[in-house]
Amino acid sequence: MSFLCLALAMAGCAGKQAQESNGLVGWWEDAVASACLCPAKASECQANDCALTNVREFNSDGSYLQGTVMMSPGHQTATVVEMFHGHYEALGDTMRFTPDGGHAFVVTVSLDGDRLIVSNLVQTRAPSWLASSLANAATTVRSR
Repeated sequence: MSFLCLALAMAGCAGKQAQESNGLVGWWEDAVASACLCPAKASECQANDCALTNVREFNSDGSYLQGTVMMSPGHQTATVVEMFHGHYEALGDTMRFTPDGGHAFVVTVSLDGDRLIVSNLVQTRAPSWLASSLANAATTVRSR
C-alpha cells in the first residue's frame, strides 16, 4: 500500500470508515494568496488585506469542490468568484480529479499534517471562518 493510501485512507485504498476519518477531508486554501482582483463587486475589495485565493474541499464520499474566492482575513469575509464540483480518486501517490462535465486529469499529491501539495501547489487548512463561509456557497454548488 502506498504512502498516499496510508496517509489519506481514501476510496480504493481503504474502507469507508477509514475514508471518513482521513486527514484530507475539509477545506484547503493556497498557502500564498494573490493580490485582489478588483474592480470586482466583492466587498472585500474595499479592505486593505483583500486577497484572491484558490480553495478546495474534499468530502469523504469522493467528491470535491474547487474554486476561487476574494477574501479579507481581517474582516473574515469571502466572496466566491467561481466554484465547480467533481470527484477524486487516490491512485498510489497520485490522484485522479474528474470535474463534472470535464476531462479527468491525474496529478501527484502528498499530505503532511496541515500541508497539502497538489502537483507543486501548496495548500493549507482553511481557517474556520473561511470554511464556514465556503460551506454556505458549497450548498448552492452541490444543488446544481
